[in-house]
Amino acid sequence: MAVANCLTAGITQDCSTACCGGGVNRIWLAKLDDIDTVTRGTADEVTGITMVAGPPAGVFYEIVPLEFTAQFLQSGTLENNAFSNDITLSFTIACPDDVARQRVQEIVNCCCGMGLVVELISGVKWCVIAKTDAELDLKFGKVKVRTFEADSGTALSDPNQFVVTVGAFSNKLAVEFQPTVPV
Repeated sequence: MAVANCLTAGITQDCSTACCGGGVNRIWLAKLDDIDTVTRGTADEVTGITMVAGPPAGVFYEIVPLEFTAQFLQSGTLENNAFSNDITLSFTIACPDDVARQRVQEIVNCCCGMGLVVELISGVKWCVIAKTDAELDLKFGKVKVRTFEADSGTALSDPNQFVVTVGAFSNKLAVEFQPTVPV
């Protein structure tokens, strides 16, 4: 049995891509049930998205983490000739108040899953959106909370923060998200 798209081209880098710093710039989360349809291009990239009309209308909510604390990580393994990708996003909310606590609790409560869009410092947006549409074969698990930690610290110089990690399992890498994020 042949593997589709096993290797179709090489990778080249020029000066604009060779100096690409790391880091997460922006994060958006939406309840999976609030996402109506996802349109994709020929390379599986997301080219369009529509949200449930409502009321209430479905939207993605922006999460603004503490600067230089968010990390988007994909870690793949190949076992028994099957690829498994563990996709995680960790972010920190500094000096949490009750509003931040409520938002983190809402993220924890999303047991039916979330759609995730992450914009890197480079400007590229990646997404993990598990939809059951027959024509959408992205093969992502649902994004759910993996862990969270509320840490008050012990000394005045210690961080007072929430650290939240969400993630999903997939049989492929996250795909590029090209449209404007519906907020």
